[in-house]
Amino acid sequence: MSGFRRYDWQAASGVLHGIRIGQYRPCPHDEPPALCGAEIVLTREDFRRDTRTRMCTACLDRWNAELSAS
Repeated sequence: MSGFRRYDWQAASGVLHGIRIGQYRPCPHDEPPALCGAEIVLTREDFRRDTRTRMCTACLDRWNAELSAS
């Protein structure tokens, strides 16, 4: 799977968005680019782990497309 981009799922705006894993973990007030292109600003509330948070379907579609292409 060479060239496969690594992403993590981060809660923001009520859904889990795919964000690129960088050299650091995201923090409140960060503005990481989401796979779907949404402009998100992380808040403290986004770091609570709620297993009922749904995934952003656009991020999930993009992640699946990139996984299939690699």
